[in-house]
Amino acid sequence: VSAIPLNAWKVDIYTSQQGLANNHLIRMPVKIAFYNGSHVTEEHSFLIDSLQNHFSIEVALPPTMLAIDRNEEMSDAVVDYEKKIKSTGSHVFLETNCTLVVDQASADSVLVRVEHHFVAPDTLDLPNGITKLSDYHYWTVNGSWDTTFLAKAKFFYDGTTSTTVGYQDNTFITGSENYLRLMYRPNRGSNWTVVDGFTLNKGASTSDKRGNIQVEHLKKGEYCLGWSETMLAVKDKENKKPGFVISPNPTRDILTIDVEKLSHPEEWNVMLVDTQGRMVMQTTLYPHQSFIKLDISQLKAGIYLVKLGNLANQSPLSQRFVKE
Repeated sequence: VSAIPLNAWKVDIYTSQQGLANNHLIRMPVKIAFYNGSHVTEEHSFLIDSLQNHFSIEVALPPTMLAIDRNEEMSDAVVDYEKKIKSTGSHVFLETNCTLVVDQASADSVLVRVEHHFVAPDTLDLPNGITKLSDYHYWTVNGSWDTTFLAKAKFFYDGTTSTTVGYQDNTFITGSENYLRLMYRPNRGSNWTVVDGFTLNKGASTSDKRGNIQVEHLKKGEYCLGWSETMLAVKDKENKKPGFVISPNPTRDILTIDVEKLSHPEEWNVMLVDTQGRMVMQTTLYPHQSFIKLDISQLKAGIYLVKLGNLANQSPLSQRFVKE
């Protein structure tokens, strides 16, 4: 997106066709809606006739996101739902197999759009330890929100033989659900990675193929199910409680990290990480310390993760906080 004179914006759009059962290309007119930060939309029509297309267009509003076929005029393998959210709590995104749990709402309403694609995601580059991705579906999350909006998201899976809700993960889940992982990438040009901080909520057992995976900090991008070489240990990321306390949260200047309830190792490696995965601060908490106070006044406002690691704990404990 680039600004041009007379209060207009030039947008370059790249599209790609992907078939579920065949490689046939379809020639079809498609409407694309452009949204600004106030959720106002401007719609334009395009003719998609190749495996990949590129379009350049001028729009009258500063676009923050776009949506293809917003009004469901095209027959495709995508179920989508968008919602303006003003309150905390649970928000079901109908027919997308996704539910948001909002921990902190923004002062103004935010727009969240979830698309459930019933086609396999591409698997060009898999991270180490992941043997395969879902052979049937993935999700795209988009919207307009700022750093004051905090939400979890539950992505539901079902591999049962139910004729109403099952089958979609039947061929993918071939063993214990403890091998499941939630994968993420910010856009199609990025590699898939395992979500850092998720909760596996299984059904009645680890073999009934029903449940959901909850991401602890929702970000815009794509999500899908992955299959790991190793089982998820009970003490690993299934633990909903990080085991340590941070306060106050949100905070402007001083952040206190209390590890009194943890079984204390020789020392803790304490890291602060931003939403892009960049480490912005690092220190050490020694065995004789039950807490540590960090001066975070110089950090930019936003969401950060506190990570605690040690030689005996290969997966760091993590908890998020808001810097005002």
